[in-house]
Amino acid sequence: MGGERSERAGAALDALARYRREAGAAARCLIEGVRHLEEDAHGRRRAELVERAVREDGLDRAEAEQVYTVAEEEGLEPAFAFQLVRCGVGVRWPGEADGAATTLDAEVPPEWVAPVATPPADAARREWRLRASFRRLRRLLEERRTPEDALRAFVEEPDVDASGY
Repeated sequence: MGGERSERAGAALDALARYRREAGAAARCLIEGVRHLEEDAHGRRRAELVERAVREDGLDRAEAEQVYTVAEEEGLEPAFAFQLVRCGVGVRWPGEADGAATTLDAEVPPEWVAPVATPPADAARREWRLRASFRRLRRLLEERRTPEDALRAFVEEPDVDASGY
């Protein structure tokens, strides 16, 4: 009787191990399937936002792709990034006049952010503006209670203007 009981226990343990392997394989299959769906959705969303920026905002494809990529790298939801670009609102290059502030009331940036004697190429300057703007907006979105509060705070920053990208 003890041997039979031991055999049944062994068979039950084997069945449990087989079930766990099969359930694990099923779970892995489901997780992998969801991952592919998420990647497909991400790719479709990227394509939709980039296409809209090209079609409606007059960006060329490379510029639109750059906006999306930089937004992701800076941790900002790409839809917010495209809206900033669409509205032409962003952080001004250090030392650049905004037309509203005079040299007396404008904040002077620290020496390590002051522009060099020869300004960078337009592409580098554009990327700097994208990164600085996206980083700032992301920080404000994290700090403020609502996205509306964050956007208001962003446009009220002293070094933010609507000079375009």
